[in-house]
Amino acid sequence: MSKIIIQPKNPLDIIPEEAEELAKAIRVSYPKYKVQVKINGYKGYAVTLYQVITIAVLGAATEEIIKQIVKVSVDWARERFKQKRSARTTSITIYGPKGEVLKSLVVKNATDEPEDTTKKAIETEEIAKKYRKAPFWKTTYRGIKRRVSKLWLRKD
Repeated sequence: MSKIIIQPKNPLDIIPEEAEELAKAIRVSYPKYKVQVKINGYKGYAVTLYQVITIAVLGAATEEIIKQIVKVSVDWARERFKQKRSARTTSITIYGPKGEVLKSLVVKNATDEPEDTTKKAIETEEIAKKYRKAPFWKTTYRGIKRRVSKLWLRKD
């Protein structure tokens, strides 16, 4: 079964109940997908002008599915503006199964069209990949493997 994970970057901006509303709307559109909200807490200082939410589509990410998720997400963000739950701009980024940015947009208010920031998000992600640390187990295993292979290949 394919899965969709919704994750607010700062749970103080977008509380779990609000993220769950988005999850319910996506579940209605795609009942075959398992949709879950993942709350990790925020890291860093959380000083951003945007309220950031990421959506990861783990499975078949067709053009139709992405368009529908974008539509549902934009409607959800606009509804938050209308209900005065948010006065800040909302940034929505949709990731594919391999961690690639499929779509990124910014919803500034309840009436304007969302701004497509996909190209900028892809460029930013490419830069971030260069500086992102590899998982501890991966670097440790790779290092041990190199050392062992050098010992075996060494001719004394």
